[in-house]
Amino acid sequence: ITLQNPTREGYRFMGWYTDASFTNVLTEIPNGCYNDVTLYAKWTEIDYASTIFNFSEDGKISGLTDSGKTLETLNIPSTINGIKITSIEASAFTDSSNLKTLTIAEGVNSIGSSAFSKCKSLTSVTLPDSLTNIESGAFNSCTALTSIDIPKNTTTIGYVAFAGCSSLREVTIPESVTSIGYSAFCWCTNLVSITIPKSVTTIPNSILMGCSNLSSLSILGEVTSIGNDAFNGCSKLTGITLPETVTSIGDDAFYGCSGLTSISIPKGVTSIGSGAFHDCIKIKSISIPKGVTTLENALFYGCTGLTSVTIPEGVTSISATVFRNCSSLTRIVIPEGVTSIGMGAFNGCLSLTYVTLPKSLKNIDSYAFENCSKISRVYYRGSSSDWGKINIGVENTYLTGASKTYNYTN
Repeated sequence: ITLQNPTREGYRFMGWYTDASFTNVLTEIPNGCYNDVTLYAKWTEIDYASTIFNFSEDGKISGLTDSGKTLETLNIPSTINGIKITSIEASAFTDSSNLKTLTIAEGVNSIGSSAFSKCKSLTSVTLPDSLTNIESGAFNSCTALTSIDIPKNTTTIGYVAFAGCSSLREVTIPESVTSIGYSAFCWCTNLVSITIPKSVTTIPNSILMGCSNLSSLSILGEVTSIGNDAFNGCSKLTGITLPETVTSIGDDAFYGCSGLTSISIPKGVTSIGSGAFHDCIKIKSISIPKGVTTLENALFYGCTGLTSVTIPEGVTSISATVFRNCSSLTRIVIPEGVTSIGMGAFNGCLSLTYVTLPKSLKNIDSYAFENCSKISRVYYRGSSSDWGKINIGVENTYLTGASKTYNYTN
């Protein structure tokens, strides 16, 4: 006789046993048995969490059941039906539009990619100290989230983890974090303050791009590189201190930081990417470190407040549009060693009056000094004969027509 499974509200049937201690399981009564048989039913109380979460035997939560999809508050427990919960899988709760409050219990160590992406009603998140890994896009576009405390044992924040959290104002990053992915906090347009802990040594691409209300930024560690677009569009940032350990600044790193009034580039920097300070309209003076050899395209394009710039010996090339529309720049001294000035390099420098050029110069591209109508004198370190050997492109008449001082030595 095959034994049937009974039902009991609020409990899960675990099997028939021949003893009250539930050690000897019985699935059928064999033929030829005519004696009375006493059986014991083993029951386990159903964990409420098992009715709202989809989960696996190895402790991974993969989403909500139909009955859980309407909930506004989620408490992810440390165990479900005796199974220890250790991780939340990728996209587990993506687009859970009703979710407002989230609490994750101790024991969970990983939140998967896009796990809570686009939970647009989510306002409150409590994360456990056991959490070590927040993967890419975990809370991407949670537009109602206002603050987040990263737990003290977290080591990794994945790329675009909190990107587009447009209501986020406060973020606490502990010193346990050693890796932050690219664009982790980009377009957090209400973020006002953030501190990058000393455990982080690389500022990734676009980490705070578009954070237009960011006014306070601290970098505590021995950072060696600032990534492309790292602070692009941080228009309320008025000042920043870069660690002396920095050796490279990426393309468009400070593009559009229109509130930035000053910045000191560390002496060890050898590479500054194109457009790094594009449209930093309030910077008045800048000194380029000696290790830099090329001024890349559009480096200071549109820095309309720039009045003073120091270009060191060692620079060999000034690329296209480097100082284009730097309308307050009155004087420029280009050091010996520079061989070429790119197209439109000083185009639109409306106040440029005095230009010092090196004997080493071989080529001035077209439009390099276009719209520089105030140039009154060129100080050239070579002879008149040397000047005649320079290849000068079209639309540089304000330069070529200015008075010249040859063999200039000051």
